[in-house]
Formats: sequence, C-alpha cells, structure tokens
Amino acid sequence: MKIHYYRLEVENHSMTISALLETIKALPLESREKVIHGKHVILENCSMQGKLYTMDFTLRRIRNGPGYSAPRTEIRDFELEKGAGFGEQTAAVYSPTGFLAVQYNHFGARPSVIPAFLEEFLPPSQPSGQEPPAVKLEPVLNNTAFTRLLDSHKQTRFECAVFADKITPEMAEGNVPMSTALAMHNKTEACSVQFALSLGGGKRSGRLRIVDEIKTLLQHPGVLKKCRVTVKPDLDAATEVLDLLEHREAAEIPNRDLEISSGRRFTRSSRYRAIRRVFEAWLQARPSRPEGNQ
Repeated sequence: MKIHYYRLEVENHSMTISALLETIKALPLESREKVIHGKHVILENCSMQGKLYTMDFTLRRIRNGPGYSAPRTEIRDFELEKGAGFGEQTAAVYSPTGFLAVQYNHFGARPSVIPAFLEEFLPPSQPSGQEPPAVKLEPVLNNTAFTRLLDSHKQTRFECAVFADKITPEMAEGNVPMSTALAMHNKTEACSVQFALSLGGGKRSGRLRIVDEIKTLLQHPGVLKKCRVTVKPDLDAATEVLDLLEHREAAEIPNRDLEISSGRRFTRSSRYRAIRRVFEAWLQARPSRPEGNQ
C-alpha cells in the first residue's frame, strides 16, 4: 500500500479543517454522501485518535459491478438490495498541523476528491465581492529533484502531459498553455495534451521559472500525467531523466503489515494503524504549524 503526503487547508473561510471534520462526523451516515465529479462518495468513518483524524472514504459503484467468481463455477451475481452496490475504500489521516496522508487506491476515491467533498460541507459565510471559500489540497514535494534541476549545468528537454479534462476554466484563466490545452480538449475531446520544451543551457533564473511552473501544475492533483526533465549534472556527465511526479513525498507499506478480512479486503483498523505509524514518524521530522497558519 502506498501513501502520499499533502497539505490541506481551507481558504477564504473562518472554518478550519478540524472544525469541518467535526461537523461531518456528527452527521448520520446517510447525510455524508455527495456526488463528486459524477461519482458517489461517502465519508463512512471519521474519528479522532489521539491528535490525528482518521477517515475512510468510499467510492460507491451502484450502476454496475463485478460478479462472484470461483475456480469451479461460472461467474454469478451477488444478491444486492435496491440502491446497494460495490465500494472501494480510501483511508486518510489528517493532522491539525495541516498535513494529510492518503492511501493510494487506483479504483477508489483519488486525493483530488477529498477537497471537493469537504467543500460540499462548508457553510456559506463570505460577503459578496470576496473570493469564494475553498478547500485546497497540495502535494508535498521532495525537493531533491528540484535541487538537482536547479544545480544542473544543462537541461536539454522538458516534457509534460496534462489530462485536459481535469483543467477547469478557472485554472486556465490568465495562463496561455492551460488555455490552449483546454481549447484543444474541447475541440477534439483529446484525453490528454502533451508538450515539450527544448531548454538548452540557460541561466539559473530561467530554471527557477521552470520550477515555479512545475510546482503550479502540481498544486492541482490529477492534472499532470507526465512531468520529466532531462538534465546534465555537470559538463562531463551523461544526461539523465528526472521524473518529477516520482519525487512527491510518499511511503510504502508492505501488504504483509495489513490484515485481510473474510471478504478479502484490507481491514480499516489495519490500514489506519499502518498509515498512522508512518505518518507520525514523518510528522516528527517536520516543523509543526497550527491550523490557520498554513
């Protein structure tokens, strides 16, 4: 099981993430389901364990799903009541210092679902004329790759690909490359747009601008499909490729550390326990900042 780390905060609103989670966990289960990006998402479990909030998001599949399969029988239906379906769980652990650890589940709720889901529970409080309230999720980046990029003697090529359907008009506003990608998607229904820049040598100030652009794209989880830079550590060295998407702060938890239920699912308690263990160790190595001072 892989874990990715993020910063999570509320913008343009007096409510903190902790207060928002307290509001949600006080609701009955049936009131915690929202349709996010056309998919049914429910926060099944939210509790405070020590100084951390543990959460389990379920992506519900109620239109169609898999069948029961065994070696000596043909596939058959599950007996499901009306409105029931199949669910994929994504666990997350939040610290009031503003950091979030999220379980990666390819078939479950992705990290970008979390801020959109939480925003649905924000009470209106902003006077007209101000920026609307929002919940912001930003990946924590490992600066090793960016240090190598800034210190390299030559960048020969920068390659990037974005999922065009994830770019919103608001993101594209004032940003010509994103606007172009969005226009191409609208005209051709292309699922992704790729581009490359031949960089040559260039000055450090140019490299700094590239780093800033990359970090801006990484602030929108799910938008980047590929982000690679070809660098040359020194004039006599061979060129190498840095995959910047692989330089996000992350941790790997062996599956043997998790418990499997009778239904062949990783249990919630073992996922929480494993995430908390690596998250708490990671938090200890970082400066602590209270909510509202992100």
